[in-house]
Amino acid sequence: MALKTRRMREVVFKKNLALHAKVTASSSRTQVKPASLVDGDAGTYWASTDSALTPVITLNFKKALTFNRLLLQEYIALGQRVKSFRVEVLDHGQFKEIANETTIGHKRILLLPDTETKGLRITITAAKACPVLSEVQLFNAPKS
Repeated sequence: MALKTRRMREVVFKKNLALHAKVTASSSRTQVKPASLVDGDAGTYWASTDSALTPVITLNFKKALTFNRLLLQEYIALGQRVKSFRVEVLDHGQFKEIANETTIGHKRILLLPDTETKGLRITITAAKACPVLSEVQLFNAPKS
């Protein structure tokens, strides 16, 4: 059973669709860049300024992609800070909410319906301190 589960994880998380996204953030410290969120390296991170407890992160894609898994990670070495967040996708020129969740922590994986978009927006809606995130990843898990 463990081998089957491991193989399923390998298939689901094989190709990170967010790696080539253009990333912007409403607030950033000068020494860390929003692009660190999609570099595939959990050791790098992005952080908002101290006063920005509700920053917005936007990923834009050259062409529409389909995903059904969203993986978020806080840079946990600096503590768990995010209390809640919202996820929206660009749909016919307008952002539409697809998830409204609590906490991210070390790693949070959202199971979503198949979603096609050219843009993704993550809004931190509450935080204990300035958010520090290390990864935003998107995957399209095959149907079982």
